[in-house]
Amino acid sequence: MMGIMSPITGRIFDRMGAKRLATTGLFLLLVGTFPLITLTPDTPILFVTVLYTVRMFGITMVTMPVTTSGMNALPDNLINHGTAVNNTVRQIAASIGTAILVSVLASVTKGQTPTAGLAKSNPIAFARQMQTATVAGYRAAFVVSLIFAAIGFLLSLRLTNDTIDQGGDRS
Repeated sequence: MMGIMSPITGRIFDRMGAKRLATTGLFLLLVGTFPLITLTPDTPILFVTVLYTVRMFGITMVTMPVTTSGMNALPDNLINHGTAVNNTVRQIAASIGTAILVSVLASVTKGQTPTAGLAKSNPIAFARQMQTATVAGYRAAFVVSLIFAAIGFLLSLRLTNDTIDQGGDRS
């Protein structure tokens, strides 16, 4: 989805600027993430796939325009440094975000994992409860992800569209 949407998002950015794209993209991220907090072991994979596609569409509408807008705001002699800082911060933030979400997933799953005794006495019930515990971990991780997306959405409302943001005209 990101590969398909990046060129389209670039053309829209040239006409509309980063603020509208970022706000719309983060809204789509919220819309695509919210239903994922209701996952059950019986949730159809097609439902999850469609929601994930919406999320990726939203992320594409945020990343390129905001990065481009930020780079356009820099003087020419600082663009190479800005790119390095942007890439470093993006990598660190992605690592921290992943660590937080995996920690939430593991903690909630572990807290709801059935006892080992159930595995011996009733393996089918153990498997079902283990599946339920894992899904509860995913739901908790999606709640945290939803909070991050909501914070991003609120911050996107503070973006401005100035002349340099409109298509990157640096003259």
